[in-house]
Amino acid sequence: MKISEIQWMEFIKKWGISIVLFPFFLLYTLHFYRSLTVNIFISVHSNFPFPAGFVYIVIDSISLIIHEAGHSIFRIFGIRFLTILGGTLMQLLIPGLLLFYAWIRRHKPGLQLSLAFLGYNLMDISVYAADASARQLPLIGNLPKTAHDWFNMLWQMGILQYDHAIGMVFFFFGVGVFILALGIPILIKNYEVINLELNV
Repeated sequence: MKISEIQWMEFIKKWGISIVLFPFFLLYTLHFYRSLTVNIFISVHSNFPFPAGFVYIVIDSISLIIHEAGHSIFRIFGIRFLTILGGTLMQLLIPGLLLFYAWIRRHKPGLQLSLAFLGYNLMDISVYAADASARQLPLIGNLPKTAHDWFNMLWQMGILQYDHAIGMVFFFFGVGVFILALGIPILIKNYEVINLELNV
């Protein structure tokens, strides 16, 4: 039975973003999993084939900027713990806001991409959290080991010994969110764009 051009177009329209995201999901999931289970330094090296390596550098750089901005933004509240937590919070808030915007605009590609970005950030956070006790990862600006966000937060909460378990929780949440991004075409069948602009 021959598949018509229209059927192919419908298939690509429905599954195109998931097909593009899938290899990135596999590569990045393996990358972060190996960082957590083999050697934490794997997380700072991106030995990916093109274009995955380029995409990784771009997304990682954007996430780092968002993280550092979070510290500055949450510093205005004057609470040290919140200032430290601000970097991680912002890594979750920005993808969350993008996700919310895509949801209210009824934009399926936006939903998938913002979920994938959130999943990536959760996996990125997992490595930083798991490194809290050892503090092996290099910090931006050659900051001392005492400036490690997750060391400070977990130490203040008295749960530093659970750093690796906390990292794994973030990792598996990230994997779940990424899988959700891939499965959006199944979960949302008819999701048309709605124009929210008011006509005066």
